[in-house]
Amino acid sequence: MSEPTDLPHVASENESESATQLGHLLDVATLRVEEQFKIGDRLEAKSRNQVTVAATFFAGVQAGVISLLNGILGPSESTPSLVNGILVPGRSVPASPYVPYLAAAAGVATLALLLAVVMSFRAWRLRPERSIAVKTILDYIDYAREGRPGIGANLVWAYTNVVQDRQEQNNDRAASLRRAGWACLATLVMAGIELMLAFVAIIHP
Repeated sequence: MSEPTDLPHVASENESESATQLGHLLDVATLRVEEQFKIGDRLEAKSRNQVTVAATFFAGVQAGVISLLNGILGPSESTPSLVNGILVPGRSVPASPYVPYLAAAAGVATLALLLAVVMSFRAWRLRPERSIAVKTILDYIDYAREGRPGIGANLVWAYTNVVQDRQEQNNDRAASLRRAGWACLATLVMAGIELMLAFVAIIHP
């Protein structure tokens, strides 16, 4: 923002009306700053929530599939049996033919989840925030006491710059959120396909 020394010394023709209008503009500008901060918080919360849902579903599916692979879908030995009084050892039972497909689906889901985490991190990571420094406000006190008419205009300009900077950051957050959303959707779809393949493998061994 402009320094206090940049304030004009000449008042407007209608100083009272000018001060009133600048006061309205300053109120709007400060409200827009607060609005942009709230938007940023909502975008960060949505990003965290969607990746949490995807990761939870992914983890549940993987736990179930791994349990099946360690059980009925994995390689095993049949129970020994008696044939004519002779104990015949059990034969080796190979793993389910669906195992490679389950592994492929799990691999794609894992990559999609990693991409979702990276995109989500871009949405919720901290960014440098532009704000009006306390020193600047302190410097303006003496000029405000002198009745310099440029104070209101400079503050409106400063808050407008803060709003624009925050809007750019939120636009970047929103773009990252959309990309993370597609990655989360891909995670859910691939994990769902993996789950369906596991059910098919159980029904048709």
